[in-house]
Amino acid sequence: MNQTAKVTLATLILSALTACSSGGGSGSSDGTTANSNTSSNTTVSTTSQPGSSANNTTSESDTSTTNNTTSQPDTSTTNNTTSQPDTSTTNNTTSQPDTSTTNNTTSQPDTSTTNNTTSQPDTSTTNNTTSQPDTSTTDATSQPTTPEFTGYAFSYNAKLGKPTNPGPTITINSDSIDTIVVNGKSYSLIPNLTGISGGSVNISTIWQSDDTKIVCCGTKTDIKSVKIGAVLDNETLYTFVQGKPTPEDQIPTAGRVVYQGNGTAKLINLSDQDNKGFQNSSLSTHIDADFDNKNVSGYLYDGSQKFFDITDGKINGNDITNGKVSLTVQDEDNKQALNIDNNAQFSAPLNAKFYGENAKEVAGTAHNEKWGVIFAASKSE
Repeated sequence: MNQTAKVTLATLILSALTACSSGGGSGSSDGTTANSNTSSNTTVSTTSQPGSSANNTTSESDTSTTNNTTSQPDTSTTNNTTSQPDTSTTNNTTSQPDTSTTNNTTSQPDTSTTNNTTSQPDTSTTNNTTSQPDTSTTDATSQPTTPEFTGYAFSYNAKLGKPTNPGPTITINSDSIDTIVVNGKSYSLIPNLTGISGGSVNISTIWQSDDTKIVCCGTKTDIKSVKIGAVLDNETLYTFVQGKPTPEDQIPTAGRVVYQGNGTAKLINLSDQDNKGFQNSSLSTHIDADFDNKNVSGYLYDGSQKFFDITDGKINGNDITNGKVSLTVQDEDNKQALNIDNNAQFSAPLNAKFYGENAKEVAGTAHNEKWGVIFAASKSE
């Protein structure tokens, strides 16, 4: 790929995945089709927390005063009888109640209340109640936020005769490589193959399509961790790149790797409301990843002719950031082919990732208001 020829997009004779002008819907019966014929030369891409002491004192003084006053004026017979009760009554009544009441009542409740009541509730409440709920809440929240498959998508109006109005690039996530989820709605990426011998299904070794979707690269044995393509929902076409990202600890830290994909790129025309969508012809992908300097570059080509250059990509974990895709030939012919209004529209921001084990695959998308591209590639052996 060292040849740099002047190539115009007019050399690509392609047809579009688009919604026909006769009406909405997702089936071929109402005129909405995923691969109606058009002619174009462009690409599509875009840049989720104690009272008892009072009683005892009264009863004791009453008893001792009454007993002593009454028993002493009596006879000696009574005196014997009286003195014994006096001693026993006075000694027993006075000493035992005072001691037991004062010591037992005061010391035991204070000690038990202070030690048992205060310390045990504080300890159990702090340790059990606070720590356990915090841990469970954190675990429950973190689990749903790590989907297995992720990527990028952008949408545009695929109805012929209406403005294309491409939207911004968004991040998409899914639990299956065979499904994308956009704005809460799921779309299957498995083409309907019920009419293999009929006219409603096209099957190739790389791209597969039916009336509502076009998907790559299901039959390529070296690209299995990522899918690229588009799905049609009424008049809206969602262009996507989605796969299983490489764990960041598996991203190489040194060395250079070449990625290659033959026929694994598509150009999307967004400039002409009467001739828009996925182009029928495919481009090939070449990516150079310099893990020493964390740089990514490459190009999309057909045969010996380059159509788009990929430049300025920076490796950041499993993401490729800050890069752009630009037309290789930026002349008046290509301006006319894509209805480009100014030189800034020759380029579009890149969104790409490394996918699969040990960064075995790479895929991305880029788009502006005039054109877009999607691509995928695997390590060259």
